[in-house]
Amino acid sequence: MTTLLDTPASTLSEQNIHLTGLRFEPSPGTRDLNAVSRTAEAPAADEWLEQLSDRLSELAQLRPGWDAISALPVDPTLMDVVFKFASSDLILNLTHKPQLVPTINGGLALEWHTESIDMIIELSPDSEASIYYRDEDSDEDAEGLLREHTQALARAIVKLGYRS
Repeated sequence: MTTLLDTPASTLSEQNIHLTGLRFEPSPGTRDLNAVSRTAEAPAADEWLEQLSDRLSELAQLRPGWDAISALPVDPTLMDVVFKFASSDLILNLTHKPQLVPTINGGLALEWHTESIDMIIELSPDSEASIYYRDEDSDEDAEGLLREHTQALARAIVKLGYRS
């Protein structure tokens, strides 16, 4: 079964991306983790990984009510999942890197906003991944469970500047 984190970067294209059995699971062990705060032209891999680590460290410090109301802190089990995904070849080879945004239910969202693409991949504490995708050029949109919209993800990856 291929997972998003196991997908070799070299196999990605709008025509042949294969993400069946998509699952997000934390791996055993922990690291000092952290993520990026803005969509930007691709920084060098080392710079991106440092930004990623710094951002995840910031998010790990959020306390209950961080939104001044009732938001939950980010679930620690998601930190490793997001770090692995955001530091994978898939993301390292994108021209545009995601913003990392906490959600009020203790989850994390990876967000890309460009002139023509809006995409949000959201992970909740139960590791159920969802996607919102909007392509202004083609007037295409998709919303729902990520495993049900892998073709939209593939098209977004191509449009976000995947470099092989």
